[in-house]
Order: sequence, then C-alpha cells, then structure tokens
Amino acid sequence: MNFTLASLTLPEGLYWSDKYDWTPVKQSVEILLTGTLLIEEAAQLAGREITLIGGRNYCWALQSAIDSIYALTQTAALEMTLDLAADGIYQVMWRRDVTPLTAKQFSIYSEPDDDTLYSIDKLCFIEV
Repeated sequence: MNFTLASLTLPEGLYWSDKYDWTPVKQSVEILLTGTLLIEEAAQLAGREITLIGGRNYCWALQSAIDSIYALTQTAALEMTLDLAADGIYQVMWRRDVTPLTAKQFSIYSEPDDDTLYSIDKLCFIEV
C-alpha cells in the first residue's frame, strides 16, 4: 500500500499514527450565571492533524526522495493532495507548529549523495 503526496510516491513503511485521535464534532461547555449548563456542538470542517510515522527499521528512502519531500516543505501555504490508499484522500498543508519532516541517515556519511539511505521518522500535516 503506497501513499502519495502531490505527485510523489512516499516510501513504504509509513503508518497513520493519529488516525483515531480526532473527531469532527467539537464541543463548548459553559456554566451560565444562572447556573444553567450551556453545551454547544458543531462539526469541524478542517484542521485534522495527520501524522505519518516511519522508523529506522521499516521506512527507508534515498536522499533524492527525501530531498523531493523536503523541497515541498519549503513553500509557504502549499496545499497538497495526500492519498492514504484505503484510508482516503485528503487536502493537506504541512504543520508548522512542529518540524514537518524528520529523516535521518541510515548510516552516517560525511558526504552523502543521492543514493544515501535515510529513514523517515515523521511527516506532519494538517487537513485544510
């Protein structure tokens, strides 16, 4: 099951870690001066966080692929299509409240090239 981001195929081994940490219903609870409980609920139309987790043991990519993903993180207000196969297709932007892409060299080289292997630790998005 390959995920895609914009026109890029993401490496295998990523999983959606916070898939069930979100609900589209938001609630506000307030106690009024009269002592009455006021509860308001509404559907949240956007703002779902989508975090894809990889790891050193199961999500590898060449530096050239990491560079392509990294290039996408360098454009402000970039909206992209994230296709999570059976989990659906989402319009997303990079989350900027955290580091949007975390990747590390699999083996440390002082002069890595396009064929240097990296592990992807995390990709962080927000649905728009």
